[in-house]
Amino acid sequence: MRVVIDTNVLISAVLSPASYPHQILTLWEQRQLELAFSKPIFAEFKRVLLYPHIQRIHGWSGERVDTYLRDLHFGSKIVAIHAPVHVVQADPTDDKFLACALAAQADALVTGDKQHLLPLGSFEGIPILTPKAFIERFEAQLQAA
Repeated sequence: MRVVIDTNVLISAVLSPASYPHQILTLWEQRQLELAFSKPIFAEFKRVLLYPHIQRIHGWSGERVDTYLRDLHFGSKIVAIHAPVHVVQADPTDDKFLACALAAQADALVTGDKQHLLPLGSFEGIPILTPKAFIERFEAQLQAA
């Protein structure tokens, strides 16, 4: 199963070890799913992980952030975006997640964005789910197998 996660999910995973977002990263670490990213998504991850108020919470140095992102990059599918997507008029920066999900042929886009992405429900047949809904769907698929 291939999944695109947005920035708020990754940040929540880093900051909250008991969270559904962290469970998603644990599944990735256990190679039970594949994460897909694009270069613009990685750039946003790095920028947000280095925000001073976020750094105060996770306590990572710039080197530790780079190592984390390098490990994430190494173990994930990195896709090139050849066709831009223009769907989220209110926040066009969210389009990069939809474009990545489409280019990666993702099975899901996982987000906490209640304003722009979650209301779409799906994009080009790719479900857009909260972290909790994704974990519940993943567990149900395991039980059905």
